[in-house]
Amino acid sequence: MIPNVEYYKRKNYDLKKIVAYAKDRGYTALMVMSEKSKVPDGLYICSLPEGPTSFWRITNVKLGSEMGYGTNCNESDNPELIINNFDTRLGRRTARQLASLFPSNPDFKGRRSVTFHNQRDFVFFRHYRYQFKGERDGRVAIKGGKGKIRRGKNPEAEENYEESEEEDAATSLLNEKEKAKAKRAKEKREKRLKDGKAHIDDLDCGMSDDGGMSENDSDMEAGNDSDASEDNTNYKDKSKKKNQEMKEAESKKELERAVLQEIGPRFTMKMRYLQHGTFDAKNGEYEYMWRPDSQVSKKKMFL
Repeated sequence: MIPNVEYYKRKNYDLKKIVAYAKDRGYTALMVMSEKSKVPDGLYICSLPEGPTSFWRITNVKLGSEMGYGTNCNESDNPELIINNFDTRLGRRTARQLASLFPSNPDFKGRRSVTFHNQRDFVFFRHYRYQFKGERDGRVAIKGGKGKIRRGKNPEAEENYEESEEEDAATSLLNEKEKAKAKRAKEKREKRLKDGKAHIDDLDCGMSDDGGMSENDSDMEAGNDSDASEDNTNYKDKSKKKNQEMKEAESKKELERAVLQEIGPRFTMKMRYLQHGTFDAKNGEYEYMWRPDSQVSKKKMFL
């Protein structure tokens, strides 16, 4: 999930000794996970060498292996980082600490993104891989025979999954709109031609005495016919141009549209405290500490 990470078992070492060990060996951050009944419930993040140190309560943990509709990724690709709604001074400081865990040069070809979304001081962590419309590579979510979601190795052979159904519905709706628009344009064109013929037939001012038409009248009729044909050709050219522009816009939309595939894990974080400097439980200076009585207003948020 995080590039350039090395995992070590904590065993019975004190956290201050682990911080000193990591600082001497040039590590830039230290993350220690606490658990209860084999379920993660806390996370220490210590930025090295000068801090700060934050402790987060972890809830609603779901691993990637537990997601039946998940996908895989190349862990060597640096992810794109998305951080939302960290607006206060404390929130910006926390966001910088979270951002420092990931490299600042994402690999866009890997199409991997990591999101920290803050909502009412609860930080939601998500790990996605996005796939543009029309691409069919890797293991993606497909729909089984009884409507269940399962993993598929050959998505080209099975096109009846949820995204394709949505795409088919959208394209059919666009086709219906195009047909209705073409029908209205055809009716307007026929009405215009009928009105022009009726206007020519009702002209009686240029008639000669023997019931024939003068030269000026014949020239006027020829001019009217040529004007009507020019209008018709111009209208056809405009309609063709408009249809071509619509098709180009639709193709651009299809290229821009992307489908998200969750890699995992996913969990929710709630910050309990932020400590100035590295971890020091006895003599540490706390910049922020959450208490139940501090949340007196539902409109006041700290991050």
